[in-house]
Amino acid sequence: MGALGIPIPQGPTLDTIFRLSMLMAKAAPRRLVLLGDLWHAKAARTAAFLDTFAAWRQAHESVEIILVEGNHDAKAGPLPLGGNVREVKEPHTIGPFALCHYPEPCPDGYVLGGHIHPAVMLEGRARQALKLPCFWFGERVGVLPAFGSFTGCGRVSPIAGDQVLVIADGRVTPAQMSA
Repeated sequence: MGALGIPIPQGPTLDTIFRLSMLMAKAAPRRLVLLGDLWHAKAARTAAFLDTFAAWRQAHESVEIILVEGNHDAKAGPLPLGGNVREVKEPHTIGPFALCHYPEPCPDGYVLGGHIHPAVMLEGRARQALKLPCFWFGERVGVLPAFGSFTGCGRVSPIAGDQVLVIADGRVTPAQMSA
C-alpha cells in the first residue's frame, strides 16, 4: 500500500530492479547516481522489498551508488540500508555536471535533473498523438526521464534550441517536434 492508501503493485518495482540489473550487466558501471525519489513513501519499505533490495545491492556491491535526495526521499526518511547507498543533497557535482533532483539552473555546472518525468506529445498530420517519455536538454538544464516502471510523465514544452530525445520501442531517438 502506497501513500494515501493507494495500492502499489510489487510487479513494477521488481520489473524496475530487473531492468536496472540488465543494464548494469551490459554497461558494467563503477558508479550509479540516482536523481532522487528512490522511495515513493516510507510505507513502501516492506520487509520483503527491503530483502529484495538488499540482495540486489549485494549482487552489485562493487558499484558505488549515490542517491541525490528527492522530495519523496526526504519524506520517507533515511535509508535503512547502512552504507550501501550514499545519500547526498543537491547539487552533487561530478565534473561539469551538477546532479540534482529538481531541474533548476545552478551555478555549479550544467544541471542534470529529474523530478518531472518529462514527456512530449508528438502529433501527426492526421491529428493522431502519442505521449512519449523523453530526455530534454536546454541551455543550462537537462531533464532525464524516470527509470521506474511505476511513474507518470509530465508533459514538457521545449523551446527553440532545446534538444529532445524520445524513448520508444526500446530506442532513444531525436524527436521531430512540430512548430
